Amino acid sequence: MTYTKITIKETRNNLSELIERAALAKETFLVTKFGKPKALIVSAQDFVNDKRKKIDILKETTGLWAGRKDIKTGDSWVAKIRKKGSSRYEKILS
Repeated sequence: MTYTKITIKETRNNLSELIERAALAKETFLVTKFGKPKALIVSAQDFVNDKRKKIDILKETTGLWAGRKDIKTGDSWVAKIRKKGSSRYEKILS
């Protein structure tokens, strides 16, 4: 992602213009305070599109487990694995 660094003072003085540039020209601005990143100004459309991409990736990966009979829900499967692991160590330490 390419962005333009701007200070908080520049943001305060030019906020309206920055919002228009982000919305119309699809520019991205990294707002800094004393040289440290504090916020990002990005178009709402880019933000929504990025979020949709992440959701699509999650849907694709969760579909991989759909056919598994041993995994009903993630939390019960993890609990079962942990229980197996803890009983294994109890036998070793006894």
